[in-house]
Amino acid sequence: MSSPNPPPAPPDPAAAALAAVHQALVAGDQDRAGLLLGQALARWRDHAGLLAQSAVLNAMAGQAGAAAALADRALALDPGEPTAAALRARLHLDDCAAVAAETVARTALERAPGAARLRRELAAALLFQGRAEEALTQARQAARSLPDAAEVVGTALLASLYDDTLAPAQRLALHRELAAGLAPARCPQPLSPANEAVLRVGFYSPDFRNHPVGHLVAPVLEQLDGSRFRAFCYAELGQRDALTAALQALPHAWREVTGRSDDQVLALMRSDRLDVLVDLAGHSHGGRPRVLRGRAAPVQLAWLGYPFSLGLPELDGLVGDDIVLPPGAEEDHGRPLLRLPLGVFCLQAPEGLPPVAPPPMTARGAPTLGSFNHLAKLSDATVALWSRLLRARPDARLVLCAIPLLEAATRQRVLARFVDQGVDPGRIELRPPRPPGPDFLRQYDDIDLALDPLPFSGGATTLDALRQGVPVLTLPGASFASRMSASLLSRIGLPEFVAADADDWLARALSWLADPGALAGVRAGLRRRLASAPAADGERYTRSFERLLLGAAGRGP
Repeated sequence: MSSPNPPPAPPDPAAAALAAVHQALVAGDQDRAGLLLGQALARWRDHAGLLAQSAVLNAMAGQAGAAAALADRALALDPGEPTAAALRARLHLDDCAAVAAETVARTALERAPGAARLRRELAAALLFQGRAEEALTQARQAARSLPDAAEVVGTALLASLYDDTLAPAQRLALHRELAAGLAPARCPQPLSPANEAVLRVGFYSPDFRNHPVGHLVAPVLEQLDGSRFRAFCYAELGQRDALTAALQALPHAWREVTGRSDDQVLALMRSDRLDVLVDLAGHSHGGRPRVLRGRAAPVQLAWLGYPFSLGLPELDGLVGDDIVLPPGAEEDHGRPLLRLPLGVFCLQAPEGLPPVAPPPMTARGAPTLGSFNHLAKLSDATVALWSRLLRARPDARLVLCAIPLLEAATRQRVLARFVDQGVDPGRIELRPPRPPGPDFLRQYDDIDLALDPLPFSGGATTLDALRQGVPVLTLPGASFASRMSASLLSRIGLPEFVAADADDWLARALSWLADPGALAGVRAGLRRRLASAPAADGERYTRSFERLLLGAAGRGP
């Protein structure tokens, strides 16, 4: 005779309370979540899951210190608590402590290997340190576990742009695979463009602020012809500044969408009856690919914010130029490519630039190389190439400036990578960043020649260097992301700083460093070159962009 089934276990009241808090947060009801948490923690003050949710609520309220303390307390009780560990890793990254974030994430993943959002934070920490291939491995696993989480998918796809081991076809296949898992945002309102004589154009961005994208799109928004175009700016604002205020003051419709769901943003865009939507984010932080999937406008274009096809069948065109998107690039991107004749970037200079300093080589007697790109771009191929130059020119020094260099452990890792290539660490200066503005730009006074990383070249960083008189040596590859500096240099008539391969790059670097007079001449004339380039004329650039919009909408060439 078989034994009777054991009675069901009584429900866990703490777990039920935690589930109710989670449901309130998912519904967007933070007040109710806070009330439920307070009641639950009064009974179970040492429950790791409840403490983790309390940490999340504090983080959402902008109380980072309290959130960190609560997450630490939860992890002390349960080192594998995934929500607390993911939040703590994110807070470490916010404090530029990428190695600390990696440690927290790895420790928790040993106990909770299925925690996909935690694995995504590990990937972000690795990418922050310039370990793109490792980051992609972790992020891809997380994205396949949470295929409809746009921020998780975005981390994987962004990491793929930095990974120099991927062929273009592999990168495109990954974008198509992961983007297909994103469910379209839903909206009951039908897609119904206004069909007016004036073209209604939406611009979506989380970066309408002191950010490279904000500065690059500003001249177009300032000079868009109001008699032919009506612009709608959809702003996801994590922070505001003077540029935000200047853009908001323009005679365009301004829509703040911070905190709104994808469904709500799609409904808002459809209610504005757009003809064209220009997405300035892609899969980067703050992007809303699910809105694009839901089809916010009859024509949807990607520009500036993400240098690759988004992998979305609903994207109708990727905007670039004939250098970042050379003939035949359609095969690598799988989307129609739209090429601006004056270049992918408007070169109109901002006001208040510091004066160009004399070449530091003149006073020092030896060259100083530099790169102020994000450390995520410091790939193994980049370190190997730059180390070849440092070995070939033993009197040269290298200055790196990047946000992650605030952390001592990250600085040690960076130096170790160059030591492994036979470079004396005493020849490398690692600088934490300064706030954007004149003080940051004055750091270029110390640099004779800027080095461009690969496979993700500089965009706004290269433009900063050129504006401060520092030429940039680049080695473009096959991808859009690898060819941005080549586009900038070609637009101002300096193709001699664009190399064909690694050996050519080294030969060009040594040649320039051996001729300080020639390098000084380039330095003295760089601002003049930039100012006289057709793409520096904001009005002329905007007219070319307007023609592109009309053509994409089927209203002109």
